[in-house]
Amino acid sequence: VTNPSPTVQYITEMEIVPGNRNIVHHVLVFQDTTNVPVANDSAYAGPGYVSFGGIGSNKAQLISAWVPGAGVYSLPSGMGIRLAAGARIVIQVHYPVGSGGQVDSTKLNIKFSPATLRNVSIAPVLNSGNITNGPFVIPANSVKTFYSQYTVPANVTVVSVAPHAHLINTKFEVFGVTPANDTLRFIRINDWDFHWQGAQNFQKPIKVPTGTVLHGIAVYDN
Repeated sequence: VTNPSPTVQYITEMEIVPGNRNIVHHVLVFQDTTNVPVANDSAYAGPGYVSFGGIGSNKAQLISAWVPGAGVYSLPSGMGIRLAAGARIVIQVHYPVGSGGQVDSTKLNIKFSPATLRNVSIAPVLNSGNITNGPFVIPANSVKTFYSQYTVPANVTVVSVAPHAHLINTKFEVFGVTPANDTLRFIRINDWDFHWQGAQNFQKPIKVPTGTVLHGIAVYDN
């Protein structure tokens, strides 16, 4: 889908509706200003094309996601996701092994604003790539806790946080420690449920100063 406007627009609400919840594991929504998705689609027989972890374009920008338990994502007043003029909106749907032959018609509902808003972007900064006690391996019959860290390079404002893990995760916590040694608490889940994920939208956006160290803690029971 291409941005219906020849100018920049801002997305203030987005709803991703899976068509077949039995096979839709998660959905990632990107905006892209290259012709790569079109070329990939044309080169692949059948609808869409296969691409693991993204849409195959190094210019793609993640703008939204759906996981089991997620609902409508609404941005705070005065904020929105900047959609470039002429950008293509491309969805990547993750189907598990054994989904062949089934039908899905996942759809995307978007609310646009003609006004110029403060841009909000998604930054998956705490991930398996910055685990401090890796490798990310959980042997059979073991319980392991992993820690990740990320130092914030500039003043930012956080409007929501969205932990993501799979079935053997049991606990999740994210917090930050500022240069003044204040603790910013983002989320703690003591009983992780893969089927009830989604983003935690804060009642008030949290200001995070430069140099704050973000910490992620995840416990897995294999």
